[in-house]
Amino acid sequence: MIIMIYHIFPQNGYGDVINILPLVYYLTDSGHVCKIYVRQFMVENLNKLINTNSKIIQFIQSDIVDHSKTLFMSVRIKHFVEKIKTSNNLRQSSKLNCFLFFGAMSQSIRHLFNISILPFCYYDQFSFQMNVNLPSRSYDLFWKPHRFNLTNQLEPPETPYFFIHTSSSVGHLFKYDYTKTSALVIDPCCNIYPTTHPNYQLAQSFVNHHIHRYIDLMIHATELHLSDSVFLCMAIHLPLLIGEDKCYYYPRGGNNYDYIWGPDYGFPTGSYHRKFIRAPAHHQSPS
Repeated sequence: MIIMIYHIFPQNGYGDVINILPLVYYLTDSGHVCKIYVRQFMVENLNKLINTNSKIIQFIQSDIVDHSKTLFMSVRIKHFVEKIKTSNNLRQSSKLNCFLFFGAMSQSIRHLFNISILPFCYYDQFSFQMNVNLPSRSYDLFWKPHRFNLTNQLEPPETPYFFIHTSSSVGHLFKYDYTKTSALVIDPCCNIYPTTHPNYQLAQSFVNHHIHRYIDLMIHATELHLSDSVFLCMAIHLPLLIGEDKCYYYPRGGNNYDYIWGPDYGFPTGSYHRKFIRAPAHHQSPS
């Protein structure tokens, strides 16, 4: 067998990395090595989040993915690839190297992908199908035995709560009205309650933790309301304990991601994955 070293350049954010994880595991399960180049502030979070063997999956700090939607990026990437190819370590290696550039990271490669079916368009070049080739340990994509369980902060433990994520890399996508529910409303990025509200202090204790600490909160939530960002990308892989009528996604730009759970691209039939409902337009008012 020929062992490949895949040098992978995702798009800009955490969600973009998570979108390609099924493919990464598919490649490493086949004996290959994946080196994923991400921005500096992402490395620590991803190493805490991803269940990985550092010898086969490596997150490498690189500013080459910054501002990656500019045409200038294609020039910087070309120089980087040439540098990698001519390094002594690489020339002496018995492994073959392959460079993968995912998404709209520069106008020069955008035309190679049908971005209307993200992230499955990235998988096509490997004939990878989510509903056929998804690793059996899909949930283990994020499993860390030492991860912290923020549900321990709930008092009493059976407190009902909604887990929401109202923002994305482009800013806030929707405003959630906490007055419409008696349940606690948790947003990992901000506290939606005024300081005088009885839930303010408890909600504040859930703000700005490492993203891996929110896994159990999503699994046990009473409802999920998620922007099309990192937490939605995580949640679609988790064994959520709520019904599909309690899982909502809020897309940016009027996008529709229902195909993710469709017969052509979706998860294996009968799996624990929950289908998310696209929130009605009138629920997507900007904050």
